[in-house]
Amino acid sequence: MAGLIDFLLIAGFFLFLVWRLASAGTILDLLNSLLTILTFLFLTILAPFINSYLICRLGGTIGKLLTGTRIVNPEGKKVSFWRAFLRNYLGYMVSSMLLWLGFIWIAIDKERRGWHDLMADTYVVVVNKAGAVIGMLSLLILLLANIFLGFEIFRSISGNVPFYQSVINDISKEFQQSLNTPQLL
Repeated sequence: MAGLIDFLLIAGFFLFLVWRLASAGTILDLLNSLLTILTFLFLTILAPFINSYLICRLGGTIGKLLTGTRIVNPEGKKVSFWRAFLRNYLGYMVSSMLLWLGFIWIAIDKERRGWHDLMADTYVVVVNKAGAVIGMLSLLILLLANIFLGFEIFRSISGNVPFYQSVINDISKEFQQSLNTPQLL
């Protein structure tokens, strides 16, 4: 559930940016939206580091915090940045190999540890039993928000077709002119 919450948060933010792009009515709005999306894509490259920082400082990602769970070391303390990085990125890659068996292993293991936890020597502990309810509500809200944004994107694109056609025509004309204009070296 925590992983789905984290995914829907990122997806929702991205859908919001795409909605802004789809709603652009001027070239300036369009370029600003494209720049914002490029910035977001750059931040997604940094996401492993951001999530590892959240885990080492707060005990978990936003999804883990909402579900009332934390990632700890064998002594029950917060994990280091690099242990969090090992668990969430390298460990998740290993756990997702072979048909996600590393995640399925959680249901088999008596300590409920996935391969990523075994690799990093970490445990996921429940610190707030009400977290499951809060997590489910958060998941539902995020899911509905993502669906709403998807519909808004479709509506915005449908209503903005003439603008996007004019932008594509202008770009095509400029491209054709640049092909026909001799370039000075």
